[in-house]
Amino acid sequence: MNDEAHHCYLPKSKGKTEDHEESDENVKAAVWFTGITEISKRYKLQQVYDLSATPYYLKGSGYDAYKLFPWVVSDFGLIEAIESGLVKIPFIPESDNTQELTMPVLRNLYEHVRDDLPKKGQKRAKSDAKKEGSSVQEAPPKLPRLVKGALDQFYNHYREYDEGKRINNEERSGLFSTPPVFIVVCNNTSVSKEVYKFVAGYEERDSAGNVTRVVDGHYPLFSNYDPDTRMPKHRSPTLLIDSDALENSDQVNDEFKKIFFSELVEFKRDYARLKGQGSAENITDAEILRAINPHINTEEYIRPVFNYYNRFGSTKYVSGNTSKEVYPATKSHVNYVAMDSGWEGIAAKTLEELPQVISYVKNQFLGFTVPYVKEGQDKQYYPDFIALIATPAGEPLNLMIEISGMSKDKAEKRWFVENRWLPAVNAVHEKYEFGRWHFIEVANDIRDIRTQLLDKIQIINL
Repeated sequence: MNDEAHHCYLPKSKGKTEDHEESDENVKAAVWFTGITEISKRYKLQQVYDLSATPYYLKGSGYDAYKLFPWVVSDFGLIEAIESGLVKIPFIPESDNTQELTMPVLRNLYEHVRDDLPKKGQKRAKSDAKKEGSSVQEAPPKLPRLVKGALDQFYNHYREYDEGKRINNEERSGLFSTPPVFIVVCNNTSVSKEVYKFVAGYEERDSAGNVTRVVDGHYPLFSNYDPDTRMPKHRSPTLLIDSDALENSDQVNDEFKKIFFSELVEFKRDYARLKGQGSAENITDAEILRAINPHINTEEYIRPVFNYYNRFGSTKYVSGNTSKEVYPATKSHVNYVAMDSGWEGIAAKTLEELPQVISYVKNQFLGFTVPYVKEGQDKQYYPDFIALIATPAGEPLNLMIEISGMSKDKAEKRWFVENRWLPAVNAVHEKYEFGRWHFIEVANDIRDIRTQLLDKIQIINL
């Protein structure tokens, strides 16, 4: 199954395609096509399915430019895809405020500004400068007035959403609360660099590479620099992404590593858990960018994978015999707490006493597990308790409680609970009408459990 299959064909021309200035699509397409051909010689290749939003030949491929591939068998149109929620929704300008009298220009912006934009991409500009014995220096962006006007209009739309228009007008809470992604597509990397500097800001450096001046981005929500300190924000709201350079450039530079230090550490730690120790040392820059940057992938939404037959569990199915010591329960549907340790008895007593606890259950015979992975092996984590917590807003919340300290695989268990299980379940809590889930580990001293639980409940209620 070939995704983006318009890059997979056997070119007739030996020259370069004219649609992509800085990459030879014919060479890439030939490699891809030849690879599948070689696979078919060695294995029984029954079918090949191509998926593409643009299933046609590029200009310079040796075929009629923009002619549909002859093997197209199904056309799911853009309008249908938008209505089905499968692709990004394009927004067009609400009004044309460019003062042009004869025709609107913002609907076809590029045709009206192309002559005022850089013709060379960054790679070619740097190459030419090197031949002349110089280098490309950062300078103030020089965007055409029309481009600035178009960016202003779209930014104002975005700002209205950010200031509450989106949340105030949604049909139900959380339906459209995730901020939209503001994407600017440019015809070459020099144009994209100019737009990036205008939107996000930039640094001027001397010949030794030292920063001499920091220029804020034109739009406060998208600027990568704090307007008061002139220091980079901890998490850059704007990134410059060259899709070709993902594979062929050094976009994970020192500045990127500085801004995304914590994310890089977390990603490599998670990668090592999944692929084994030492695997993180061989990650490519492209893999790092795609994993960390939510704008390269479509923004990631973690969703749960339900058991096909038993989507939801319940304490009403709990039944079993135990030889463990037990603690009688009144706030639980299960009449006894089977204790794995004295700590769990103290935990049960505390849950019985706290007025914020509506009900609770010990995870014994319940089968409640959180899947996690360590060094490529699938495993299951069994939390100790689940408690239903009352809140001032009246919406009960679920609190997963760990008492024993997760002595084995602690880091992996905690990471998958906090970064996979909780986000997945909470993403659908409104759809299935259950309270949000939270997690706490009662560590070090069980005598402090009451204070720890009360502090957690107070944080949840903020």
